Amino acid sequence: MFAFADIIGDEDLTLVRSQPRTNESLKSRWKSVKCNIAEEWKNKPLPAISYWGSYLIFTQKAYDVFANTLEPFGEFLPLLAEDNQLYIYNCLTFVSEDETQCIRSYEDGYPIGFKSLAFENSDLKDKQVFKSKLFGTHSLFATESFKSLFTQQSMTGITFDTDLVSPF
Repeated sequence: MFAFADIIGDEDLTLVRSQPRTNESLKSRWKSVKCNIAEEWKNKPLPAISYWGSYLIFTQKAYDVFANTLEPFGEFLPLLAEDNQLYIYNCLTFVSEDETQCIRSYEDGYPIGFKSLAFENSDLKDKQVFKSKLFGTHSLFATESFKSLFTQQSMTGITFDTDLVSPF
């Protein structure tokens, strides 16, 4: 995260910490970025899509497949990792929750999370990856269409969990 903050000129880490919540665009701050591949990934095929905090990292192949459908709802920040063109996807989209289907969990009278979470079908139109204000902005959610295309293209990396509120 420190290197990420350095790239966008966020010396006190204020933007890095608040950006998932504020949805501030990072594109105007982004520079041409080159970095090294982590040791554990050297001489191995990179996963097509990786989850990194509240961002996704796409290989060129994954970017080519998803860019057109995801770009209207976020931004891709290019990153050259040795000879691998990668893209950090900064999701800038929230989908409204169907609060009639969302059930909160309480402990000693205080809300501690959710037993169930559901989204408004009308707000999901054309969106494939999104965030939830109600659940918290450091999680990303994906639609069945995203999962289907990911599977269809035999991609690797991320896993999909149908239990939207499970912390594990």
